Amino acid sequence: MSWIWRSCLCAILAACLAGLGFHAPAWARQGASPFELSPLSDVLDALSREYHRPIVASPDQLRGRMARLPQSALSLEAALTGLLEDQALDFEVLESGAVIIRAAPPRDEVRLEADPVRPERGPDTVIVRGRYSGSLASARQIRRRSTNLVDAIDAQDIGDYPARNVAESLLRVPGVSIVRERGEGLFVSVRGLAPNFQLVTLDGRALAVNENVRDSGQDGRQFRFDVLAPETVAGVSVIKTPTADHDEGAIGAIIDIKTYDPLDLPDETFRFSAAGNHSDLAQTLSPRVSALASWRDDAASTGLMLAASFLERDGRQDRVTGVDYRELDIDGESMLAMTAARPTLEWETRRRFTINGKLQWRGARQALEVGVFHTRLDNTYNELTYSAGLNEPHERIAVTRADGAVASVEGQGSSQIGYERSQLRHDNSILTLEGRRDWGRWSVQAELSGTRAVSSTASPILRTRLQGDVGRIRLSQPAAGAELPEVRLLEIDLNDPSALPFRRIEWRRQKSVDEELSGGVDAVRALNAGPFEDIVMGASWRSRSRTYTRQDVILTDLAGDRFGAEMFDPFPVSGFLNSGSGILDSWLQPDADAFLALSDRSALSREPTSWDLRNSYKVSEDIAAGYVMTNMDARLAERPLRLNMGVRLTHSEQRSSGHAEEDGEAAPVSVTRRYVDALPSLNAVYETTDRLWFRAAAARVITRPSLADLAPRLTLNSAETVLEARGGNPGLGRYQGWQYDVSAEYDAPSGFLSVGLFYKDIDQFVFDRVSTLDLGGVMYELTGPANGGRASVYGAEIAGQLIFTGLPAPFDAMGVHANYTLTRSHAHYSDTLTDDLPDVAPASFHITGFYESDPFQARIAYSWRDRLITSVGPDAALISNRDAFGSLDASATWSPSDALEMQLQVTNMLNARQSEFIGDGLFAGYTEFGRTVSLVARYSF
Repeated sequence: MSWIWRSCLCAILAACLAGLGFHAPAWARQGASPFELSPLSDVLDALSREYHRPIVASPDQLRGRMARLPQSALSLEAALTGLLEDQALDFEVLESGAVIIRAAPPRDEVRLEADPVRPERGPDTVIVRGRYSGSLASARQIRRRSTNLVDAIDAQDIGDYPARNVAESLLRVPGVSIVRERGEGLFVSVRGLAPNFQLVTLDGRALAVNENVRDSGQDGRQFRFDVLAPETVAGVSVIKTPTADHDEGAIGAIIDIKTYDPLDLPDETFRFSAAGNHSDLAQTLSPRVSALASWRDDAASTGLMLAASFLERDGRQDRVTGVDYRELDIDGESMLAMTAARPTLEWETRRRFTINGKLQWRGARQALEVGVFHTRLDNTYNELTYSAGLNEPHERIAVTRADGAVASVEGQGSSQIGYERSQLRHDNSILTLEGRRDWGRWSVQAELSGTRAVSSTASPILRTRLQGDVGRIRLSQPAAGAELPEVRLLEIDLNDPSALPFRRIEWRRQKSVDEELSGGVDAVRALNAGPFEDIVMGASWRSRSRTYTRQDVILTDLAGDRFGAEMFDPFPVSGFLNSGSGILDSWLQPDADAFLALSDRSALSREPTSWDLRNSYKVSEDIAAGYVMTNMDARLAERPLRLNMGVRLTHSEQRSSGHAEEDGEAAPVSVTRRYVDALPSLNAVYETTDRLWFRAAAARVITRPSLADLAPRLTLNSAETVLEARGGNPGLGRYQGWQYDVSAEYDAPSGFLSVGLFYKDIDQFVFDRVSTLDLGGVMYELTGPANGGRASVYGAEIAGQLIFTGLPAPFDAMGVHANYTLTRSHAHYSDTLTDDLPDVAPASFHITGFYESDPFQARIAYSWRDRLITSVGPDAALISNRDAFGSLDASATWSPSDALEMQLQVTNMLNARQSEFIGDGLFAGYTEFGRTVSLVARYSF
């Protein structure tokens, strides 16, 4: 059946692309005559709606002016050029695509204010002091003009914000927090919901996802923002309330990344930037360069854009991981005590290459667009660890107590030195084709896209381990005022080559290929039927597959041998964990090549074993969808009421293939599941005044489980002495629920304030269940996903911004932008277990202070996230959770000319560290990644 559906859609796509097309002109969509004079403010509003781009103007400039609606303009810029030519007005296009109407403004400053004598104002009146306040104004107008709730940032935020990638720039959006890896934003959470609840798209199209191939963990559908170069991004929209035409899959939010359109850029645009980044911990200076060039013809009907960027970044993390607790019987009382810890040094070099191109053509009633985007991230990763753990049974140990808790333990223990190195590669590509055409009141759009993400070990992961008993060890909680525990080996020196015997070499290859082919047809019929503006309908299909392969080899022929200094390298850095903290500041690094050369390597060329096959899988999805919706523009008590309502119907077919054990062998297994979802949505905006409006929204939403969790797989991890396993579950259901939003928003010339409430009622969700697995008499701690019960997530968002125009100069150039999100959750896992949802932060906030006075601009920003739990269940008290974390960043920009600017950026100014805890605050982990200072130069014309 699916091939028939796909064949029909492909035929429709081919026909539509052959005909081309774009949206109906504004006069047709609104039922007005193009030959009648209308107020200029109404004409600009119609153009804004037609081209989906904010137009900001002062009512004083527009008062009393009349104009005719343009007919079938080639572009918004072309329409405005002809429209404003006889009005003594000009316009400026921001990088986000927003337009500011002005009358010969001073260089680099646009100030649009209401008449102080007659304070009446239109809804689009704002004060724009400089680039950052301009980007805030653009975001406000996008939010104001959207019937659904959309928060946006533009290229100005991304480029000037003191951030290393797009994920960190999103922190200024209400409700957004990020997950960091080695100090860089990797994943995005919205309204407390984990990254797997978000759907990331590129220009509205599905984007393949790169997988983690560094260790046994898998990220599933979570998009890795570290593969994305911010210089090639024009803006990002965080869509918190969906409409029926949006792809399903996000209970949190849809994060749409927008690339540059050549027809929206000025003629013959060229931009170049170069930066040097200095990392405190890595003690290196790394380059970053980018360039963008665009061209369009005199008629603004054909445009071409090419962008490229290169980044090299050296990073280092000093950590304490692998912290383990056990309940010990101390003087007849059961108490939690730290029994293991693993100080870890991580260092890496990342090189990212990105290229983006787009070709656009627009005719009077048709348009065609071809786009290509490719990014490649090469990561050379190194990890050096030592561990200290009490031997079992825990006897003859000395315990120190303080404040009713175990402050330290001392007893016989063992240690392991491990060195890991790997070459990882992530490629992500997307090719898109889009055509649009309008016939009278009909507008039809067809698109086809293919996307592919490949993550692999360019050279195998190689882990070299030595392990043995080391006599007495001491593990202590951090002292008062300290952040780090004591992890001491009391009778042995790990800088002595003969201290530990060899254990083994672990060799691993991994590869993940995520592919998706998608297409769709959308049709818009402009209406002239009372409040109904249009009816929109469409159909789409998506065919996705994830193939994951893994091969492990363990070499033990050198086990038990001891070696001399020639087999080791010295500790590679200085100042590990600030040295002198109760943790070793150096230990020997095994020479991986030397140990591998002495080993029997014949097993490295063998065919995959049954365990390799059980670690590998393929999951595919075929999704067919159709929708219908309408937009309404009505009046209630003589005030505007905008409505969007619709329903989306999806049919999903999932096939999970892998291997399971059968009579000691790996036998192929395959499971197919099908399900149908009806997803209605409603969005409403009521404008009580020009400055105050209210929103309400409701929608049925789903999130599909992680692709790795759907696989019939079993992954064993015995790198440490604790044997662990991770399994999949092809029978998992999707997360399903209803979401509701209400908000009030107030807009003033120099500020903005919004207050909103949200509630998500999830009637089916997935959670991890821990059990014991017996494999041939060897006991493993098995973690696997299971279908859960009901859950709810609810909270409030407050956001505001203010420019202090009432203060005397130079303080009137100051401004502030802030948001705060409060989130609560509750889940009913089973008849015997209720708790919060994991990875939901109870609170988060962001505040930015800025100063804009030509030619100088400055920004300082602080982002904070509350502590959160990472697991629930009967053993949750022994599982580490993340402590609260806040980061202070700043930037300063000097623009000596229109074409040149210099910028200084500092991220993590206060050198904030991430900590983990268990129970009531016992130490469970620590990560320090230092601060980064960047000097950026930009040139454009």
